[in-house]
Amino acid sequence: ALENNIPVEQISFSSDGQGSIPIFNENKEPRVFTLGSCTSLLTEVRDVVKKEKIPFEVALRVITQNPAKLFQLTGKGELTKGFDADIVLLDKNLSITTVLVKGNFLIDQRKIIFPLEL
Repeated sequence: ALENNIPVEQISFSSDGQGSIPIFNENKEPRVFTLGSCTSLLTEVRDVVKKEKIPFEVALRVITQNPAKLFQLTGKGELTKGFDADIVLLDKNLSITTVLVKGNFLIDQRKIIFPLEL
């Protein structure tokens, strides 16, 4: 899309967040349903940054700010005062190290935090 001069503000990635994925037989009939991966968006961001050489901040925007604006998700999509503190921290290899939801640690330095209270 970027190579076709579509503004980055009009691009977004989405996922079904573990939605079902059909596997079809040779007659194109669904036979098995599997779960999508929770990491599919991160995998796409990692791929476009590393393989396509898209700047990280551009790749990040298409899974954060752009969908939040498109779906009018108030308080989402940006690290801004008054917004939900839903944050994912990545290492230099773009692997998850820390996850916060509404400011609460769910994962801290790759360790799951219990009890999970939101």
